[in-house]
Amino acid sequence: WLQATAGRHPAFTAFLQRLGRAPHADDQKLLTKFNVFTGPPDGLGLAQAAPDSGALDALADLLAATERRGDLDALYALGAGALPRCQPGVAACGRDAHALVRDGGVSSRT
Repeated sequence: WLQATAGRHPAFTAFLQRLGRAPHADDQKLLTKFNVFTGPPDGLGLAQAAPDSGALDALADLLAATERRGDLDALYALGAGALPRCQPGVAACGRDAHALVRDGGVSSRT
């Protein structure tokens, strides 16, 4: 995951340096849930060519200060606050993500 993501997103390397520690499974779950470095490049998450470095810096700082491992609800809340532009859930990777979430076809907490 680390090597594959770093190879596609230079901002990921900057994120890891800002994090200041090796990412663990909960970090990966949060980044994946919010489609930070995944999904289409049209901006449903931060998977654009030039992601919002301020949001990534804020998220890295929050994660670095968080000792909670295994508390995915707390991490979800942290991510929702730090990444307001990101669409959480698997639906965000789909072509009709916004319509699915809006119409209740897919839970926004997927």
